[in-house]
Amino acid sequence: MAYQSQTTPYDRDMEMHPYPNQPPSDPPLPIATFLTQVQQTRTTLTSLSTTLTTLSTLHARSLSASDPSALQPEIDTATTSLRALTSTIRQSILSLKSDAEASSEPNHHHNQKKRQTESLNAEFRSVVRQILAEETSFREKRRDAAARQYRVVYPDASEDEVRRAVDGDVDSEGGQIFQGALRSTRQTQATSALGAARSRQNELQRLEQSITELTRLFQDLEAFVVLDEPKLQAIEYNAQQADQDISKGNEQIVVATHSALNRRRLKWWCLGVCVAIVVVVAIIILIWLKVTGQI
Repeated sequence: MAYQSQTTPYDRDMEMHPYPNQPPSDPPLPIATFLTQVQQTRTTLTSLSTTLTTLSTLHARSLSASDPSALQPEIDTATTSLRALTSTIRQSILSLKSDAEASSEPNHHHNQKKRQTESLNAEFRSVVRQILAEETSFREKRRDAAARQYRVVYPDASEDEVRRAVDGDVDSEGGQIFQGALRSTRQTQATSALGAARSRQNELQRLEQSITELTRLFQDLEAFVVLDEPKLQAIEYNAQQADQDISKGNEQIVVATHSALNRRRLKWWCLGVCVAIVVVVAIIILIWLKVTGQI
């Protein structure tokens, strides 16, 4: 894959939108809308797999072609498409993940959203693994081709010389070994071979960068499930705790209401007793006054 030396979309995505992502402020999506987005992402994922197959075919043709540069425009097109699709899928999964995390209420279908998001991420991770394997395989085949080319012009080279020539920059110390060997051949052949060597080594450097970035992306996707699971469990636990707290609160309200009724009854009993006492005392006083002749 012909990656440029500047920061790639893989790096930009990981810098701008790291896993795990913060929950959105918007309300959770209805489950029908959520599932539609999942299906759209799966369709894009299918396109990614198709593009990878195309790129793999182009790589194979490039390795066996007499003029690999003729296929470079097609390889660049497939590479650009692969980048764009990878970035789109990643952003979609991040959005779905955030919505699933925010859907903690029972009517928000939290568990269903969680399963769909994790399943989609696993499918994406599988395709990224295939891309990484394709890039690694192509890099090794490119390196072998460069080594064979070096041995053609320098058949007596040792393994160490071949390694330094292939792995080093053509204009560096290791690459100067290659140039020294080429100068011993005819000028036209030397110029052509040196140009091909530079092209192959630049390709190897781009492949190394691509493999590093894809490895980081794959590790990010692996961490998606591992890091997110405790958070999802915490959401479920908090929801259960909230339900339990509501139940306890209702129980306490019932107890408080019952206690209030009991206090009200006690108050009326006390008032009745007091009235009865006053009546009895009044009757006793009246009887005493009557007996003593005071009334």
